[in-house]
Amino acid sequence: GQVDIFLHLLNGLSAEERSRPETYESLIGYLQNEKMGIRELAAERLVELAPAGKTIAYDAAASADARKMAQAAWRKLIPPGSLPKVEK
Repeated sequence: GQVDIFLHLLNGLSAEERSRPETYESLIGYLQNEKMGIRELAAERLVELAPAGKTIAYDAAASADARKMAQAAWRKLIPPGSLPKVEK
């Protein structure tokens, strides 16, 4: 459940997970999770794995509507079924 998700995000993602598009879809989905801690960790992991997302204004404590706007920006940056672009 929620505790497992939190601990998984806290401990980081394996190289195998980082190479799967589903991982990014889950992280982006977690930006709307009911638990603020999970939202915060998901955002941290996304920025860590896709530094281009640093410019996306996301606040885990913001309203659901504000979070949806940031979530849409993340989906634009990493569309479903894809991986983040590698920065040079």
